[in-house]
Amino acid sequence: MVMEISVEHLTDELSSNVYDTYTVYVEGHRILVTVVHSEHAASAGKWLKEALKIQNTRLRDTVVVGVIAGHDLHYGFLNKDLRTTPYDLIQLCIGSHCLLYFLPWKYKAKETGLKFMNNFLSQPKVFAVGMNIKVVAKRLEQDFHVKVENPVDLNELAVRGMNRDDLDLVRYDLDRLAKLVLGKGFDVERPNYYLEWYYRRRWVVLGELFYHEELNPEKVKFASVDTYFCFLIGSQLLETIHLKKKNENKAAEKKKSKKK
Repeated sequence: MVMEISVEHLTDELSSNVYDTYTVYVEGHRILVTVVHSEHAASAGKWLKEALKIQNTRLRDTVVVGVIAGHDLHYGFLNKDLRTTPYDLIQLCIGSHCLLYFLPWKYKAKETGLKFMNNFLSQPKVFAVGMNIKVVAKRLEQDFHVKVENPVDLNELAVRGMNRDDLDLVRYDLDRLAKLVLGKGFDVERPNYYLEWYYRRRWVVLGELFYHEELNPEKVKFASVDTYFCFLIGSQLLETIHLKKKNENKAAEKKKSKKK
């Protein structure tokens, strides 16, 4: 059964110049989404500070965050090698809160400052879970000097946590992992075309070309859902592995005490 997903734009006029806010509903569950561009990095830094206060799993002293990094393909990147092109945005999800942060141009990163992002992702208690996350972590450090202390690959985590030797879990995409780990109800119907991040309206004034840009709510919706799935899958698998180790330790202690 396909999930019911919708999006609502919440930003008022006072905050629209600094950040955009949305509510994404996933089967009635509400995800609060904040969209921030690099020129307003302070708002993203504030979001991350508040996020650290959230105890989002049953794992003590651990903050699990879903992480996805990507590109805005409208800017000619379709003709470039995305394996070497710096990311345009990073998506983070902790619990029911998502941050979509548009990164500065690589060569302006030092000037704009990403210290707040590095301070967050480099903390030992923060576990960044996502698809192919080790490659993402390497490129974030290489291009933006953002260190991810604990990158946790969801495919590798599924292999450890699911105990399903009959399945080729290292090749599962995010949708297949979601249905396997979270249940068949986590089935998303996606558009069969690429969604742009922006609606672009073009007009000419005195021979000059101008663009009016407005975020595409549908793109925000699916980006948020994907990052939310990363968080949910990672949290559940980490807790499963933690519980398994705890039970194994108890069994070993019980066996050891019997021998005595």
